[in-house]
Amino acid sequence: MNLTSTQGREQKGQRPVVVVSSGSINRQPPVVTVVAGTDAGSVPRDYPINIRVPANETGLPKDTVLLCFQPRSLDPSRFVDTPAGTLPAKRTAELDQALRLVLALRPTPLTPLQNPRPLYRHGKMEFADFPPY
Repeated sequence: MNLTSTQGREQKGQRPVVVVSSGSINRQPPVVTVVAGTDAGSVPRDYPINIRVPANETGLPKDTVLLCFQPRSLDPSRFVDTPAGTLPAKRTAELDQALRLVLALRPTPLTPLQNPRPLYRHGKMEFADFPPY
C-alpha cells in the first residue's frame, strides 16, 4: 500500500491531534498514534465515532471535532514543544468509548483518566513528555 500522500477523505494539513498511544509506546522512537481534529463547523452532525469539543473546554482557538474513526501514527518529529490545549477527563472518556467502537474492542469497566490529556499541533517534542494512556 502506498502511504506517501493522502487521498480522498484522509486528513491532511495542520490540525490539532490528541495522543492515544500508551506512554510506554511513546517512549520508544518509532511512532506516536493520534486522533486528528477538524474544525467543528465542517462537521454538521454528531456521530458516536466523533467527539465534539468546545474551544472553552480545550484552550484551542475554535470548536473541534476529533475524528476517532481515523487514528493515525505519526513520527514524533511532527510535534511541537508544548501542548496547544487539553482534553478534559469527560471528553477523554468519550474518546475511549469512540475508539472502542471504531476498533471493535469490547467495553471494559475502565475508570476514565482523571488528568486532562494534552492536545498537540505539529513540530518537535520529547518522548518523555507524552502522557501515559
